[in-house]
Amino acid sequence: SVEVIEGFKKIYKAKRRIKDELKKLYNYKCQICGDNFENPYGVDITEGHHIEQLAKTRNDKIENIIIVCPNHHTAIEKSKAKYKPTSNSFIFPNNNFELTIKLNYHLKRLNNLN
Repeated sequence: SVEVIEGFKKIYKAKRRIKDELKKLYNYKCQICGDNFENPYGVDITEGHHIEQLAKTRNDKIENIIIVCPNHHTAIEKSKAKYKPTSNSFIFPNNNFELTIKLNYHLKRLNNLN
């Protein structure tokens, strides 16, 4: 959906249902590090990350979202890391560091098609 604020700025909101389903699928664990932050804190702090930017592509499909902890989400966003489907990882442009997605149940179908 699109929300217009102050009549000039468009903000694209992701479908919460998809992210909630993925969080349950991964038992509230970060797909990259595998940590479950719900247990120690008693609340879920995992976040949904769009592999392709939602604002640019409007792709809000399940195949474009991964569940990550806030640290990995921030690192991917700030560094503008690019997803590499053949290795199921993110490549960081500053030093070619590769961060592999360890937990992957819903992206495998896509990668097998490539």
